[in-house]
Amino acid sequence: MREKLEKAHRWAIFILNFSRKEVIFKIDMISHNNLKKIAKARFKDANLLFQNNRYDSAAYLCGYSIELILKAIICKELGLKGIPNTSQEFEKVIETLKRIKTHNLETLLSLISPTIQQETKSSHFSEWSDIQNWDPEMRYVPLCGELLKPEAEKIIKACKKLLKFFNNKI
Repeated sequence: MREKLEKAHRWAIFILNFSRKEVIFKIDMISHNNLKKIAKARFKDANLLFQNNRYDSAAYLCGYSIELILKAIICKELGLKGIPNTSQEFEKVIETLKRIKTHNLETLLSLISPTIQQETKSSHFSEWSDIQNWDPEMRYVPLCGELLKPEAEKIIKACKKLLKFFNNKI
């Protein structure tokens, strides 16, 4: 399976017109290193929002940062240089890789090594429990104030610990 994914990845990056020896299109990938950097940046944003009493938005960005770091781990484990940058580019990549294009943290966790999954759910059970129900639809909450400060603070702390743990796995 891994060999098929590696071959598919090579084809996903460049589709060549062999008769003319030219690149027809190139998929712009977000590298796993950039995914890590973005995750860290979104967590910093979450902290700033939290400090300014924007708890709903802070919690949303925490979940998003965990989504990004999980995708970075998946890319690294599959030997991918990154993930496609846009929805159109995702359509150009094989069906297996489409499983990465989800916002469901539980699904993303299921795509990484069983060892990391087990460690997450045992050693970091409390933090994972606090963050796993994150929903990207939170971004559509029209008004702030749905989430109380203690709940947002719990999510921030969980996110910080999980990001540190996942960063050490890449």
